Amino acid sequence: MLGVITKLRHIVEVIKKHGVVVGPWDNRLQWLSRQIGLLKENMGPFPSFSSALVAFGFKQGHMLAFDIYNENLCEPKGNPWEIFESAIYEKIPELREKPYIKEFGQIRILWESLTNNDKKLLILLSRFELNASLVEQISILSNRFVADLVDTYRQICL
Repeated sequence: MLGVITKLRHIVEVIKKHGVVVGPWDNRLQWLSRQIGLLKENMGPFPSFSSALVAFGFKQGHMLAFDIYNENLCEPKGNPWEIFESAIYEKIPELREKPYIKEFGQIRILWESLTNNDKKLLILLSRFELNASLVEQISILSNRFVADLVDTYRQICL
């Protein structure tokens, strides 16, 4: 969403600069600025939660993340990982009819196979604005070796 707003901002700035169309472009830029502020405010402390889910292997992670917030299962400043864990154990009735529920069994097995430090690292990475491929590169141990990055959670977090 932020990417769309950013592109709209650029378009409005170009229209204003070149005078392509007459209009209250300053008002429109102010509105876009307010929308950017709202988006940033609603990102909460886990802006890459959905990217971390996708990097972890949950193909429809963006959809689950959207539903967690859209269904008010998690406060904007809350921890969506708690809801994620409950969801993959099918303890969230609001998500039982969603198409991605078919993935929960496989995701639950993957989640249980992670060490506590690997889970903590994935959760930590979700606190930064990262895309799924970067989260994957950092969070998967073999990728860290190939990329010559630090190789343990302890080294990353200390």
